[in-house]
Amino acid sequence: MSRLFQNNNNMIQQAKKQAAERLKIPRELVFGDCVLTLRSNRELFVENYKGILECTEDFIWISARDLRICIDGQSLRVDYYNNDEMKIIGIINQISFMES
Repeated sequence: MSRLFQNNNNMIQQAKKQAAERLKIPRELVFGDCVLTLRSNRELFVENYKGILECTEDFIWISARDLRICIDGQSLRVDYYNNDEMKIIGIINQISFMES
């Protein structure tokens, strides 16, 4: 049963990908991908995230659709956030990704 579900899911994902390419729709809109925009090492904009898992001055963990993202740095803080986007400021040393 799970193999059939997986095959159907793969077909649906492939159809979405082809439709997005033909219609020139950004991938993040079709698949809900998280988008990170880094300005220097002082500002990070995060779009399409699910939630903030943990937040300290040294690291911030964010949950995305199928990833967990760790921002490592100094004097980090969330400048603002809403349902769609957040802005992180501070000294950003590293961004790591972990599949969830």
